[in-house]
Amino acid sequence: FLQSDQHLLIHQPARIGRDRPADQPPPLQRPRCGERPASGIHPTVGPVVLPGDCGRSRGNGDDTGYGVQLDANGNIYMSGGTSSSNINTTAGALNPNYGGNVDGYIVRFSAITNAIQACSYLGTNQYDQSYFVQIDNSNDVYVVGQTKGNYPITAGVYNNGPSGQFIHKMNNMFTNTVFSTRIGRGISGVVDISPSAFLVNVC
Repeated sequence: FLQSDQHLLIHQPARIGRDRPADQPPPLQRPRCGERPASGIHPTVGPVVLPGDCGRSRGNGDDTGYGVQLDANGNIYMSGGTSSSNINTTAGALNPNYGGNVDGYIVRFSAITNAIQACSYLGTNQYDQSYFVQIDNSNDVYVVGQTKGNYPITAGVYNNGPSGQFIHKMNNMFTNTVFSTRIGRGISGVVDISPSAFLVNVC
C-alpha cells in the first residue's frame, strides 16, 4: 500500500518459507508503454514509466518497479529490477552498464516534465534487485535491495561480510557513493531477507 502522507510505496513480498523462498525473486513484469510501475500509487505521483526503450519507457528485457518516493520538489524516485540491457542511464552514473542476469536500478523523474533526470543500474554480474528508496533531509538517496554478487562494501561501515542484502547511500544524481554495505547472515551468494519496508529518518 502507499502511505499517502509520506508518499512511500510499501511492497509486501511473499513470506519466506511459505509463499516463496528468499532467493526466489518476484516475477519481473513487462509493462505497456505509459503504464504505472505498480498498483496503489498515490494520485500525486501519476503515471510514470520505466527508463527503457519503448518510447523511452521500457527496455529490451523484463522490468519491474518496487519502491517510489517523492523529494521536496516533487521529483519522483523509483527503484526496481530489470533484465534489460538498454535502460537510459545518465552521464556519470555509478553503474552505466548492465551487469548481467538481473540488475537493480534507481531512476529520478522530473516533477514537471516526467523526463528522466538521473538513472543508474545498481548491482553486480549476478542477481540483484533494488527494493526500496528513501531520501533524507540533505537529498541523499538510500536504496535497500538483494544481491547474490560481490556488492561493494565501503571502508569503515558496519557490515556482515558477503551477505545477500545491501544498503547503498548515494547523491541524488546517482554519480557518487556516500556508503555501501551488506547485511544478513554473511553467506556469499545467499539471499536470506525479503524486504517489506524501509524508512530513513533524519540522517
